[in-house]
Amino acid sequence: MKLYSSLFLIFLLVGEVALSAGKGLYWAKKVYNRPDGNSNISLVDMVLESKSGKRRTRQLYTYALEKKNDIFSLIRFTHPADIKKLALLTKSKRGVDTNQWVYLPALGKNRRISGSGKGGRFAGSDIYYEDMEDRTVDKDKHKFLGKKKLNGGVVVVIESTPVKKSNSTYKKKIVWIHPKTLLPLKVEFFKKNLKKADKVMEVKKVKKVDGYWTVLESVTTDLRKSHKTYLRTRKIKYNVKISSKLFTKRTLQD
Repeated sequence: MKLYSSLFLIFLLVGEVALSAGKGLYWAKKVYNRPDGNSNISLVDMVLESKSGKRRTRQLYTYALEKKNDIFSLIRFTHPADIKKLALLTKSKRGVDTNQWVYLPALGKNRRISGSGKGGRFAGSDIYYEDMEDRTVDKDKHKFLGKKKLNGGVVVVIESTPVKKSNSTYKKKIVWIHPKTLLPLKVEFFKKNLKKADKVMEVKKVKKVDGYWTVLESVTTDLRKSHKTYLRTRKIKYNVKISSKLFTKRTLQD
């Protein structure tokens, strides 16, 4: 009788794990495939805040284009003078690793971001180079953690861990998803260990723009250094005409 009881518990546990993984994958796919247009251009303020509360404000333009299986993005700073023309080019092909290059105006040259450098801070912010990649759903295993309350509403929570450890600078991420907009409203990033998050991204403002739900304000906090990065989108336009020629290493320096 004990044997049958034990087997029943094992089968029940296996079933729960499979169900959890199935739900996790379902929500991960929903988020990845949510409507966001084929292209967009935005004007963004980036504010860096130190532990002491000292702030530095920067301004940048972002350009994004999705063409079949190719996904391109370009970030170019315009203000202040010490960071003007600093740019990041990201080129992704679904199912293939992402390539990134940063243009350093002080040196007048491009530098390719290596795989080991994907965990580096972009322009001194709390946003890593990896955070700006197009990360396909199949690169991670997804586990459904249930529904929880966040900011007075109910969200879906999933845990994502890389299939290959070498494929990510993170050991895992916990993502809090708004079930209607399919926007991640909060993401906890675990880099050092699996029990304590190293940083967290929290969305502060969303709005529907050109028919697409859009994050207009967010803050990413380094929980170890108490350093924050605020992103505030001042303007954004979807489905604008952008040539793929914009996303080349040559134009990165323009």
